Amino acid sequence: MNFSGFRRTPETKFSYQAGLAGKKYIGNLGWFLQPEVFYSREGNLNQPLEFINVPVILGFDFGDNFNVHTGLQAGFLVGTQGDPDNDYHNVNAVMNFGFEFYTFKKTSIGFRFDYGLYDFEKETGTSVTYTFEVYLIGWFIQ
Repeated sequence: MNFSGFRRTPETKFSYQAGLAGKKYIGNLGWFLQPEVFYSREGNLNQPLEFINVPVILGFDFGDNFNVHTGLQAGFLVGTQGDPDNDYHNVNAVMNFGFEFYTFKKTSIGFRFDYGLYDFEKETGTSVTYTFEVYLIGWFIQ
C-alpha cells in the first residue's frame, strides 16, 4: 500500500504495489544489499501514474528484529491515466529511506519514504514525486 503525490499539489492518492525483492548480506556485520523490482500505482487524484520501480537498497540490521535502509530507485513510467499527451518523462529517479521489522522468521513489515530527485513533468517542471509506503515481505529464500 502506498500514499503518493506531487510536491506542488495538495491532492494525494492511496494505491497499491506488488513485486519481488532479494537480499544479500555483505560480510558478517549486518550490512546488506537488497535489489527489488515492483509495479506501483502512484501520482495524485488527478493524475494516476503506473511505474515499474527498480530500487537498489543498502541496509543495516540492528539485531534480529529491525533494519534501516536507504537507496536509489529508477521508476520506469508504463502508464498514465487521463493524460493522452504523456506530459511526464519516461524515467523517474528517486531516493529511498526506510526501516523494517522482522515480524516472524520468514516475513517482515516495512515503512519507506521515496522522494523524487528532479522535476518529473516535461513542460512545467513542477512535479517532484513523493511516496510513503507500508509493505509486507514474505521471504522465500534466506
